[in-house]
Amino acid sequence: MCSMIKEQFEDKTTGPTAALGENFYVKEVLGTAKYFRKFDNFYHEITKACLDCTIKNSRTLDTKKIKANLRRFNA
Repeated sequence: MCSMIKEQFEDKTTGPTAALGENFYVKEVLGTAKYFRKFDNFYHEITKACLDCTIKNSRTLDTKKIKANLRRFNA
């Protein structure tokens, strides 16, 4: 698990990124997709299980948008 400051997270030379929706993001780190939540000027990593559970149980998030953006990132 890691946290990244905004500049480090958005640096395309360290891996591609994508906004999933709300404050959820994905970034490829060393060839592996990592999931993050944005808090002010930093991004904090969350587990895939946490993201999946949030998508499954949320009543307020646009989960269809998050899933579609995640599929596009992984394509």
